[in-house]
Amino acid sequence: NCPRDEKQIILSNIVACRLKIGGPAMASAAIEDAKQCVALNNRWSKSHVRLAEAYIALGGRSNDACMSLQRALSIDSGNTHARQMLVRELRRDHSPQSSPPPPSAPPEYMDPNSDNHRDNASNTRRTSSSTQQSQFHYFQQEQSRSGAYNHAPPNNHNDDDDDDILDDSPSFLEKLHFRWRQLVNWYHGQSNETKDVVKFSLVLLVLYVMFGGRFGFGGSGSSSRR
Repeated sequence: NCPRDEKQIILSNIVACRLKIGGPAMASAAIEDAKQCVALNNRWSKSHVRLAEAYIALGGRSNDACMSLQRALSIDSGNTHARQMLVRELRRDHSPQSSPPPPSAPPEYMDPNSDNHRDNASNTRRTSSSTQQSQFHYFQQEQSRSGAYNHAPPNNHNDDDDDDILDDSPSFLEKLHFRWRQLVNWYHGQSNETKDVVKFSLVLLVLYVMFGGRFGFGGSGSSSRR
């Protein structure tokens, strides 16, 4: 019975190892592991970053990757790794090399009367382009609010690929928040008698501190009387 935060770190490290191995099969498995990591606690920005890394490694899931990175930034706006990945992915989407040139003529096996199919394909491309444009505008607004848009990092893969290969532990505040939730859940799960004992103990502790027990007022008074 591994604690949830530790299990989440283990899953995140598994995703990192699968992506380091590489290959479509490992990328697909990494996506499933990353989704489980997000499901354990969707307020941990690193889990969304891992999911985005898995989408990018698989290929063809740029929109999903950008959405995951946006969620990570909405949770932790100071996540520079997620910000750099999002900028890089948006640049890749909007670069001319990101989409292959259209064929000069339709294949011979195509039905000349299949205009509906061509219209559907054109609508799909327009929808995808519109989604990417909205993501880019969202990121521009977010960067403008933080004052960091003009300092977007260059398109350098080497700095980020080796950064944090295995997942770092949650921050001190995240650990403290998790332990506090555990303590609250434990308290609510106790009987009324146990709750009364806990409350009485806390009252005694507060009174002890208020009347100088913590600061040694009683000891100093007795020594002065000598």
